[in-house]
Amino acid sequence: MSVWRPRTAQLGTAALVVAALSTGRVITDLLPDTNRAYRAWERHVAVGETAQLRYAAVRATRVDGARQIVPPDNNVLVSPTLWVVVDLTAVPREDNVSLSYAELRDTTGRAYPTSRRSRISCATTNPGIPTKCTAYLEVATDHLPGATLLVSRAGSDSLGDAQGRGDDAAVIDLGITPEQVTRWRAVKDPVKVGRDTPRSDGLAR
Repeated sequence: MSVWRPRTAQLGTAALVVAALSTGRVITDLLPDTNRAYRAWERHVAVGETAQLRYAAVRATRVDGARQIVPPDNNVLVSPTLWVVVDLTAVPREDNVSLSYAELRDTTGRAYPTSRRSRISCATTNPGIPTKCTAYLEVATDHLPGATLLVSRAGSDSLGDAQGRGDDAAVIDLGITPEQVTRWRAVKDPVKVGRDTPRSDGLAR
C-alpha cells in the first residue's frame, strides 16, 4: 500500500481545505418558530451509551483519529488537519433503515457534515438485526476537544429535508480530550476505516 505524498503544486489545495474547515457550517438556534417543528429531535448520549431513536437504536463504540485514513476502497485519504473516525452499531426498528447522514460539531458551533470526502457507511439490515457503521469526517482541530457527532437516517440536523423533517437524531459526546488530539496529529500510520482490528498504539478509545 502506497501512501500519498503532497507535491508542491498541491499545497495550495491543502491550504484551501484548511480554510474551508476552519469556517465549517455554523449551527444557529435563531430559526423562526415556524421552522422549529421541522428540526430533528436530538437524543444526547456518550460513547458506549445507546440512543433510542424512533427508527433505530444507535451506539458509538470506538473513536479514533489521524491525518491519514484508509477507507474500505483502500484509497488513502490525507488531511492537512485531521480525520475523526467513529465506529457505531445500529439496530433498526423498521425496514430499509440505514444511517446516511453525519456531522461533527465542535465547541464553537461549527459543523462538519458528510460530503464528497467525509462519509458515513452503514449497511442496511432487517429490523432487530445489528449492523456496523463507520463515520469518517475531516475536521479542523482548534476546537475539537468536547466535540459531538450527530447521526441520522436522512438530511441534516436543522435542515429537515423532505425525508427527515422532525425525525430523530443521535448526538454523541465523543469524549475527545486535548491530549488525544495531540496524539492523533502525531500518528504516522493511517487508520483503517471500518476494520475490526484495534490500533496497536492504544490511541483509539
